[in-house]
Amino acid sequence: MRQVIKLTLFCLAVSPLLFAADYRFVKIDFPNSTETLANGINARGDIVGRYADAESVFHGFLLRKGVFSTIDFPGAASTDLLGFSTRTMVGQFADADGNTHGWLLSPNHGTFRQFDAPGAWFTTLSAINHRGDFGGVYRDDLDHPARRHGFIVVKDVLTTIDYPGSTRTSIVQMNDRGQAVGIGRIPSEGATTPYGFLWKDGVFTDVSFPGAFGTGLDGLNEQGDVCGFTTDEAGGLTHAMMRLNGVFSHVEPPGAIDSIALSINDRGQVAGWYDDALGNIHGFLYYQGVFTTIDVPGSVGSEVTSIDNNGVITGDYIRADGADHGFIGTPEK
Repeated sequence: MRQVIKLTLFCLAVSPLLFAADYRFVKIDFPNSTETLANGINARGDIVGRYADAESVFHGFLLRKGVFSTIDFPGAASTDLLGFSTRTMVGQFADADGNTHGWLLSPNHGTFRQFDAPGAWFTTLSAINHRGDFGGVYRDDLDHPARRHGFIVVKDVLTTIDYPGSTRTSIVQMNDRGQAVGIGRIPSEGATTPYGFLWKDGVFTDVSFPGAFGTGLDGLNEQGDVCGFTTDEAGGLTHAMMRLNGVFSHVEPPGAIDSIALSINDRGQVAGWYDDALGNIHGFLYYQGVFTTIDVPGSVGSEVTSIDNNGVITGDYIRADGADHGFIGTPEK
C-alpha cells in the first residue's frame, strides 16, 4: 500500500533543561496530547513512542531532529508503534471492528504495509532489525484466544516460533545476526511462569537464570547479550537480570522490591525501572557494577525504556497531576 504518512509536523518545544544523576533531560510532549510515552531511540537519534489525544485515542509518533510526526495507519481506529530500526517501523493497529493487525512503515518513503499472519485473527509486530527482518506474535485459535505463536519474517518467508511445550510464545526483540529473543509459557508448569529463550536458525537456547522460578527477556544487543527479569514464583515479584558474555547477573538496584531491565546496548549498559519499599517507581541504569537511579526532576515516578550505544536514554515519567510525559536523557560529559 502506497500511502503518505498521515502527519502533522511540530517543532519540539525546547523545555527548560532538567538535570539529575549526571544526565540532562528534555521533556517530550506531543503537542495537544493528554499523555506521551517515549518507547525507544535508534542509532540516528530518532525517538518513537505513542501519545493520546483529547478523545483518549492513541497514535504513534516519530520525533526526528526536533520535529514530531504522527504515525497513523490509514483508516485505523488507533495505532501503536512498537519497534523500529534506522529504516523501518513496526507496530499494530486496530480497525473499525476492533481487530488487530500488524504494520510496517518506511518513513523515508511514506509506505505503509499491513501484515497479517496467514490464518490469524490477531497479529502484532514488535521486533525489527536493520536487515528488514521482522517478528512478533499472532493468534489463530478463536476457541482458545489466549494461545499465541511467535514468528519472524525473513525475505518474506514466515517462520512460526513456538517454545517447546508452550501455547503462549512471544517474540520481543531481534538483532542483525538473526537472533531473536522471546518468552514462552507452558500451561502444565503454570500459565504465568515465563521461560526466556534465544532463537536462531530454528535452534532454541534456553536463557534460564540459575535458581530462579522463571526468567523473562525484554532486551537484546548485537552481541547476543540479553536483559529482562526473574520471578520468585508464579505471578510473584520480578527482579532485573542480564546475561553478558554468557554470565548471568541480577541487576536489581539496592532497596528495590520489584524491577525489570528493559534495554541493553552494545556496551553492556542496562536500563529499566524499579519499585522501592514505598511503592515509588524509579528508572535505573547499570554498568560494570555501578547503579544510577534516574528520577526526572519534578516527577513522582520515572522509568527508562531504552538506551542507545552512546548512553542516551528515553523513557516516561509522571508528574503530581498524574499525566504521563516522555523524556530524553543525555549523559553529561
